[in-house]
Amino acid sequence: MRLIFLFICLISTCLAEDQLTLKTGEIIRGSIQSISTDNTITLEHIAAEQGLKINALSTDRIDLNITPTKFKKAEALVSFTNGDNLSGQVTSISPNSIRFASQFGKEYTIPRSKIDTLSFGDSISTPLFDLNQSPKIFETSTGWELQNRTLKATSTSMMWQAFDLTPDFIIKFNIAWQSSPNLTLHLGANNTINSTSNPRYIVNFNNRVLNFESINSTQKRGTRTPSVRASTSLTSYKEKEVAVELRVSRSSGNIILFLNGEKIHNAFFDTADSTGNYIGIQNQSRNNAHTISNLHISTWDQQIQRTHKKNSTHTFIALNNGDTLTGKLSSSSQKNNILHYAMNYEHSNENILHPQHDIKIIHFKETASENSTNTELKASLLKGNVKLTLSNISMEKGLIKATHPVLGEISLEKKHFRTLELN
Repeated sequence: MRLIFLFICLISTCLAEDQLTLKTGEIIRGSIQSISTDNTITLEHIAAEQGLKINALSTDRIDLNITPTKFKKAEALVSFTNGDNLSGQVTSISPNSIRFASQFGKEYTIPRSKIDTLSFGDSISTPLFDLNQSPKIFETSTGWELQNRTLKATSTSMMWQAFDLTPDFIIKFNIAWQSSPNLTLHLGANNTINSTSNPRYIVNFNNRVLNFESINSTQKRGTRTPSVRASTSLTSYKEKEVAVELRVSRSSGNIILFLNGEKIHNAFFDTADSTGNYIGIQNQSRNNAHTISNLHISTWDQQIQRTHKKNSTHTFIALNNGDTLTGKLSSSSQKNNILHYAMNYEHSNENILHPQHDIKIIHFKETASENSTNTELKASLLKGNVKLTLSNISMEKGLIKATHPVLGEISLEKKHFRTLELN
């Protein structure tokens, strides 16, 4: 079902920091001054001298800091057994706990029994572009228009932008078309030139077929691989709208396509030298309107295969060179200003030190998932792929206080938050 949101602002020139989406679909913008324990939100608004009083239970979503604070990429991502994530830096590890410094200036000692995985480097998934969160056209654009949170092209159009792409990344969006689809994606290009001299992956969505190509460079000219066709076409989607998800793995040379949540095709290429950071979206039709909504681009944390047995008393570790090993993670130590992890493997009688930059992910022994209770609100922190489930949320003077099932009582500045969502 297509969702239509009514965007309103009582004074068109108001500059809003926060945004409340009501359950009616309406949107109110202003600056949240406080959230009380009785679920009353006080919103500073240009049309209300004393501030608007809004019941939080009538709110579906709260977006904080529409212009988000930028963070450098985290060194590590800790995933709790209850499904929450927190990014930052591991400072030390012991047989029973991990000392972790978050990107928000707080340091925590976390029991290892509360932690599911530690991820490092490119295995951390980070949002790179979110059309709903920050609606804008790509930096280089011809023919595309922005209407609320939707990109629209009524004739031949092209837009490009460079992102901090990792070797593997994900792009998601909803596409709708007027008569017949004719959209092309350019993925991982070196520049904004649409030619065979620009190595990249190409995905074509048109009325007849869905096909995939890889353009590789040589010293003098580019070479185009034979296209790989999917077994379906967009003509089978009678609503003339479909949700697209592309998982692009340049490290293994394949693209996985999902349509409306269903896996449609996995295209493999023998060679691929698509190493650029540019993504391009092209409407190739002269008289056929296309719209794109819910556009989201992120790095891809590929889930490793867990080969250890459930309820194992051991820890599973995956290295960046492809090795996967099972053993016991005993401690950490600093060596040449680099944190090293001591692993005792089943095949060895001695500890082996691994520098953190050689590790992709550490999966701790299987533990029962813990579900938090009494969570009136769920809070999602600003940093990519970072989510905290909180209860007893209150806010005063820009400081949000809440209870987390693992971290306990926390207190963080509002600028570090992106969304608050009702259960």
